[in-house]
Amino acid sequence: MKLVHFQIVGDIVRFPDGRGATSVRENLVSFVDLAPTILRLAGVEVPSFMQGRDFLEGESREFVYASRDRMDEVLDRQRSVRDEQYRYVRNYMPELAYFRPLQFRDMFPIMKDLWAESSNTNLTEEQNFYFTAPRPTEELYDLSEDPDEVNNLAGQPGHEKALVRMRNALERWQDDVGDWGNVPETEMVGQMWPGLEQPVTSEPQAEQESNSEGLVRVTLSSVTEGASIGYRIDEGTWQLYTGPVSIGTDQTLQAKAIRYGYKESAITTVSTKDQAELSTREVALIGVDGFEFRDLNKNGTLDPYEDWRSPAGERAADLLGRMTLEEKVGQIAHGNIWPNAPFGAPATGYDLEAAEEVMSGGHITAFIPFATLNFLTFVEQNNAIQEMAERGRLGIPATISADPF
Repeated sequence: MKLVHFQIVGDIVRFPDGRGATSVRENLVSFVDLAPTILRLAGVEVPSFMQGRDFLEGESREFVYASRDRMDEVLDRQRSVRDEQYRYVRNYMPELAYFRPLQFRDMFPIMKDLWAESSNTNLTEEQNFYFTAPRPTEELYDLSEDPDEVNNLAGQPGHEKALVRMRNALERWQDDVGDWGNVPETEMVGQMWPGLEQPVTSEPQAEQESNSEGLVRVTLSSVTEGASIGYRIDEGTWQLYTGPVSIGTDQTLQAKAIRYGYKESAITTVSTKDQAELSTREVALIGVDGFEFRDLNKNGTLDPYEDWRSPAGERAADLLGRMTLEEKVGQIAHGNIWPNAPFGAPATGYDLEAAEEVMSGGHITAFIPFATLNFLTFVEQNNAIQEMAERGRLGIPATISADPF
């Protein structure tokens, strides 16, 4: 497969066959032009909602536009337009300095030096411009004479026509694309998150079709518009879903979806594994996708840690995320199960009342028994302990160990 190499920031393009090597194009290019250019090279129709144009074969631009809003924790609002000769800047927050404390940017040595020199009033007038407020509402620079954008021509005699032309070009662009810069962030969030609660991406839907080769062809989709789907087979790495996937005998495919700004979906599982042999004493069995699972937390739905088809690590991680601190502490303790008779006297079983108090109050599920019982009674009493464990909030099974004797 032959690839076209783009060095994005410098707008350097290299074709595999070397066409146009060393040639230079002088036309204006915007970042938004990159996507439609790549799509055209890949033979894909460019969607109508894209603002960019093919900068290799499309019509040359008269103007390119830029914007500056939030930079991490620092708010601003600037808009800019430039043509072959001029650059125009509109500052919507002129009362604020261009440079304000910004943690990420200020960790670089040059910014540390600039802040220090600004504090000592050692900067030149041109350098200090970026640390000073108020800023001019409008800026206009003649790039043919002033490529470093030092001499602001806005308001100076002789440049009125250029100022009006660039100002009008910016305003037309803002009307055409819809400039959201004047909409408060909370209002924008509210439009995407009703009630300011983050929506959840719908879990993928899976259609299965068996073929003559013994494989199952799985087609995934999501009803959440704009969502991407990822999948993995067994414990493999997650892959971006681009088309139907086939799985063989005794394999499990997991899929989840996410839309930008939404929470990721629950996991959808497709399995060709046989039904696991399950037993239950206190909790109900629930059916999903033709399989049965133990409803350990008694909520009537299949949660990841209850899904025996899923990898052990994933199940454990989900279970840990549901546990309280007290329950986690209980899991690192090893308790004792005492006989229901004084020490040394014959016992007929465990002190189940005391054991249940330790399990419910101390959240301990690992035990060593101190009772000498016949085999049948030993099994019956251990089963009784497991029944208690199933009654727990998360239904975590008990672990019972015994020293050999």
